Amino acid sequence: MHHQRPVAPGAGARPQHCQLSTRRREGRSRKPGSHRRAIRRGRHHRRDRRRPRHGGPDHRHHRSDEDGGPHHRTQRRHGAAGGGLGYRPGRGRRPAGGGELTRIIGGVAGGRRLAVPPRGTRPTTDRVREALFNIVSARRELTGLAVLDLYAGSGALGLEALSRGAASALFVEADQRTAAVIARNAKALGLAGATVRRGTVAAVLAAGTSAPVDLVLADPPYDVDTADIDTVLAALSTHGWVRDETIAVVERPVASAPLTWPAGWTRWPKRVYGDTRLELAERR
Repeated sequence: MHHQRPVAPGAGARPQHCQLSTRRREGRSRKPGSHRRAIRRGRHHRRDRRRPRHGGPDHRHHRSDEDGGPHHRTQRRHGAAGGGLGYRPGRGRRPAGGGELTRIIGGVAGGRRLAVPPRGTRPTTDRVREALFNIVSARRELTGLAVLDLYAGSGALGLEALSRGAASALFVEADQRTAAVIARNAKALGLAGATVRRGTVAAVLAAGTSAPVDLVLADPPYDVDTADIDTVLAALSTHGWVRDETIAVVERPVASAPLTWPAGWTRWPKRVYGDTRLELAERR
């Protein structure tokens, strides 16, 4: 006859602390997927701290109104030149002649394309051109001005001025083929008041004029010495090309020496955009 061994009270049962833990887990209500949603919310919260809220201002890349700030970006909102939706630098269509294309930024011809000679020119970038005209127009109304575009290249600077209301623009360009491109661009845009004069800048300025201009725009090749540009600035005054309140803007590489403005010119603060420096002055 086999005798069962006595069993101690509670033997075989789970310890009391385990039972309490089990009851806590069983009594807790949890919605399906709540843990995953909490993780996702944490991730979104971290991302939100890295970027501004939708519709809020983002000052990380703010530019002043004068330099082309948010109040001067209407063209960009619609994918026009200088950036914005649909804009891909360097991917513009090429004309049949093989040259690249740039655009007019503002005014009546805003967004229209310009042909650029295939070789030997370096058009002012859209960003610099936009900033240049914002600076000038903040101090002077462009409507009705007479403009002189030296080292004209594609004519982008002078044509931009005409698009924004200038009455006339004289383009000075030494290369025959490049001068022809300027004439074609002006005709294609339908901008009146454009005159192309073929010849070196030194020769054209030395010939003088009886009709001084209000705005001088000069974008010489970067390999032109600073001393040569200083000579050009002196010739503007010597041969009657400027008058009181004439504004002159010269584009130069950042690494070049600063210009020496002749007597009678008041410097404006220089502006730097990447490897480009704008030097500005007003005749007094």
